Amino acid sequence: MLAEPTSDLTDQRHIYTWDDLKIAVTLERFQEEKNGLKSEITIRDLKTGQKLIPTSNFNLSSAVGRTQMCNRLIARTPDESIPFELILDEVTDRSQTRWRTGDRVLDLFSIPTAERPRFLLRPYIESDGVTLLYGDGGSMKSLLGLTMGLSVASGVNLLGMSPTMACPVLYLDWEASPADHAERARAIWAGADTTLDPPATLVHYQRQVASLHEGAPSAARVIQDLRAGLVIVDSIGMARGGAPEAADMTIQFFRAARSLSVPVLAIDHISQEARKTGDLSSPFGSRFTHNLSRRSWAVEKEQEEGDTEATLFTTNYKHNNGNRAEKLAFHIAFHTSGTSIRDEHLDRIVIQPQEYADAVVETGSLERMTKKDQVTYALKEAEGPIAVADIRDCLAAEGCAVSDQVIRNTLNRYPHTFVAEPTGASGRTHLWRLQGLADDAA
Repeated sequence: MLAEPTSDLTDQRHIYTWDDLKIAVTLERFQEEKNGLKSEITIRDLKTGQKLIPTSNFNLSSAVGRTQMCNRLIARTPDESIPFELILDEVTDRSQTRWRTGDRVLDLFSIPTAERPRFLLRPYIESDGVTLLYGDGGSMKSLLGLTMGLSVASGVNLLGMSPTMACPVLYLDWEASPADHAERARAIWAGADTTLDPPATLVHYQRQVASLHEGAPSAARVIQDLRAGLVIVDSIGMARGGAPEAADMTIQFFRAARSLSVPVLAIDHISQEARKTGDLSSPFGSRFTHNLSRRSWAVEKEQEEGDTEATLFTTNYKHNNGNRAEKLAFHIAFHTSGTSIRDEHLDRIVIQPQEYADAVVETGSLERMTKKDQVTYALKEAEGPIAVADIRDCLAAEGCAVSDQVIRNTLNRYPHTFVAEPTGASGRTHLWRLQGLADDAA
């Protein structure tokens, strides 16, 4: 009779151990297909640590597949005391049941309130789930993501906000090289307002080839060994392992990200259509990318050709918990050394938070503002109370076309911000000013 195994079950990895038989069976990289539930299977002899057979694809739903696997094991292992047929029956039955039923049913009101804060790095990265950071190519989203990772790893405020805890970070990269990210990390730290040494051994980089679904079990082991508290995925396009529009591949990516059991900051791109229209409300590909994330941020860059300085604008589109975060902006300055292209290298990257409205005005991009902020800007520019037509003309001079009706609607929607002063013989015509300016005038 087969003894009860000890088991360690996660979303993407099931481990069964028989101490009396000195046998361990690992099932991982689960995938539902038309002909059943499949995984990779590894069977080890715990006395030697060696695999009894090479890691193989295994159909848990196939009796024929179990028989063939059993015959391979018997042929490789002369020890007749090991009941391989019973072992395979046990692990396939347990793993299929776990896959189909999920975790045990819980009473929501019996679950203790989480002691950890909601955010790992407020307002960007929540303490659970996947946060998206997406934008056009060259928008510096990877640079911003790496800076967030350095902040979390060191506990140092690098973006005008402090992480709620410091922990090792694992950077999984499908796009660039270790040298690129190492140069950026050193330059970011050199440009930071801190006298602390760089967070050695806390930001870990791993170049990736396979999709996250394929690599998640290995990544989970690395996370456990490093005690990492954040994973950065750069980028979803290649980590997905298939067409961006494919819903199944996108769902598979998020399932793999969830199996890592730590918050994930995933970097992604935008579509050609979004680049043309300026609609950045969702990243490229399947709508599930937006829907399955916990939080999403679009990144846009303003930079003149040949300029060593840039302004980044970030907009929160997806927000599962709480209110939509305010738009944030950062001024970035690059400092390089070297006399030629061959020996040029990056010395410092200085990243400074900016007031969003100030950054918009400085870059001449008022269309990034909300209608409320646009009207506020026009009223601040005025020397006194002005009419709706004057607000319209002020915004038009900055390249921002807003109709009179939209301006009126905005003014009337925020009575605690905008104050109307009746004018004219009938008193029905209004001039407008900001609430604070009206108080000062009184």
